[in-house]
Amino acid sequence: MLLDRELNSHFKSGYFMYGLLCVLQYGIIFWGNSTHAHQVFKLQKRVIRVMSGVGPRSSCRSLFRKLNILPIACQYVLSLMLFIVDNQKDFLTNAHVHGLDTRNKNHLYLSIVSLSCVQKGIFILWGQNL
Repeated sequence: MLLDRELNSHFKSGYFMYGLLCVLQYGIIFWGNSTHAHQVFKLQKRVIRVMSGVGPRSSCRSLFRKLNILPIACQYVLSLMLFIVDNQKDFLTNAHVHGLDTRNKNHLYLSIVSLSCVQKGIFILWGQNL
C-alpha cells in the first residue's frame, strides 16, 4: 500500500514535470512578462497543491522546493539568462557602442527607448530596433 502511494506520487510529479512544464516553458521569454503570467502562476500553484494533496489555502513555497519545481517567475528569469548566455555574440556591449575604456565596458548595452511595449520585450537587450 505504501509502495502504491509512493509510485502514485512519483507518477504525478513526473507527469507535471514533463507535461505541464514543457507547455509552460514554450516561448516563456516572450510571454513571461505579460499581464497573464500571474494567472499562469496561480494555475501552477493549484496544480502543485493537487499533486501534493494539500488544502487550497496552504503555502506552496515549501512544496515547490520539495518537488524541485521552479515557480513560473523564476523559470522566466532562468530562461532569459540562458537565452542571453546562448546568444552572447548577438548582444551589444558598452565597448561596442563607444570607444571609452571604462569599468562597465563589458556590460550589456541597453538602448534608451520610450515605448513601454518595447522596454518589456526581449529585443531591447538584443540591440535590434523594431
